[in-house]
Amino acid sequence: MKVLAVFYNEKTGEMNIRCDTAVLSSDVKTYEESIKPLLPPEGEEVGDHLCRLLCLAHTESVLRIKAMRLLGMGDYTARGLLHKLYDTEVLGEKAEKEIARKIVIFCVKKGYIREKDYARRLIDRWIGDCRGEYYMLQKMREKKFRPGLAEELLDDEKKEQMRLALFDYVKNKRPGDKKERDRLVASLARRGYAYGDISDAMEAMGKEEFA
Repeated sequence: MKVLAVFYNEKTGEMNIRCDTAVLSSDVKTYEESIKPLLPPEGEEVGDHLCRLLCLAHTESVLRIKAMRLLGMGDYTARGLLHKLYDTEVLGEKAEKEIARKIVIFCVKKGYIREKDYARRLIDRWIGDCRGEYYMLQKMREKKFRPGLAEELLDDEKKEQMRLALFDYVKNKRPGDKKERDRLVASLARRGYAYGDISDAMEAMGKEEFA
């Protein structure tokens, strides 16, 4: 690989190193501290060590841009973002996991990822949508929240809110015959409510308790 030219992108704050096989990107700090002192004159071959530095700096730049783009479009957990970065191809290969972890740690330290706040918003939304605890636990696992956070946030107060939401839902549906009640029970089970809680809600409406 030969260095052909170096360009500074004032808009993005990146340094682009144009080589004969690729255009590699780096942030200015990494370029100034690690890369620039080792760059050979234009047109000369790049040594293995510098080639490795260029590829690492380029990978970090690509992953940082992707992380900022993803976080700009919505919330992510640390592990959720990490898996997105793991799947990124840079220079024809999967991104190095250590660099992906470095980017995620940076995002957490900067406050771009706030898992607890994100989880609270989701739980409040799910309660409003009449979703039960089983549903919430499953969804939080899928979104890769840190272990134990769901149990921490689903305290007695939240469970009482879920119970009241369930009672209101049953009251508004007002199931009539047994067929309607069975359909409602199945629907609430899919929403993540335990059968015991569903039975309590049905009984509170003065309906026949089901088995």
